Amino acid sequence: MTDLDPYKRFRTAGQESPRHLWPKIELYRRKQREEEPFFAGQYLFEKKASDLVPDLQIRGDRFRWIEFVAGSKQNFREKTRQAQRLGFDIYWVFHVEYKDQITKARDALAPDLKKSIEFGIYDPENNQISLGTPITFDNYEFVVEDFGEFIPDRISGYRGWRVGLERKDHTGFGFGLGTFQLEGFRYRLLALGPGGLMFGSLPLGDFDDYDPWEWPSERWLKRKTRTGDIVRLGPAKMAECYRQK
Repeated sequence: MTDLDPYKRFRTAGQESPRHLWPKIELYRRKQREEEPFFAGQYLFEKKASDLVPDLQIRGDRFRWIEFVAGSKQNFREKTRQAQRLGFDIYWVFHVEYKDQITKARDALAPDLKKSIEFGIYDPENNQISLGTPITFDNYEFVVEDFGEFIPDRISGYRGWRVGLERKDHTGFGFGLGTFQLEGFRYRLLALGPGGLMFGSLPLGDFDDYDPWEWPSERWLKRKTRTGDIVRLGPAKMAECYRQK
């Protein structure tokens, strides 16, 4: 049987209001017309990113995650941190009649923002949309708050993303957890095994004789996580096999 819904590709799995559907269709049309705002790359609507589902993912020269807000309750901080963790720039874009939610977003994100940002606004009645300032590691401080930040299976999610964590980092094995600030210096952290059986680190720079598996220990990471002394500086390293999907 032929599916008669021309907008099925844009829709979320549940009930969706026209106010929430409009910006997805409009951004897709603008890409077709090459009318700002648009980005070169693949547009994916309502597709999983680990255990969350962005309204729109754009995979091009950068990975972009766009969330549209039209009245529904949002966990602004959780989605923002997950986007950063997975290597996405995230945009929060609000329906013009729900500007009150910008205050909620700003309150939720302000403690972690290193500089002020502009949120996006869209107005279907006047056919206007702006995306605002993307949240990236340049303007967002990601203090590690949970030991799950070092467990590959926790990052990759329940399904679908496990192959996305790069397994080759200097040693030829280990999962690349990303770059972190430890003891005032920048290190790339590695985890051995999807459950994080042991951990290793590589200082940024040329250290051919450095043994990555000597430090840090699981106990050390847990202690420093409890005291808020570890900062994520970049996303978990995503493998090319994921980026080409």
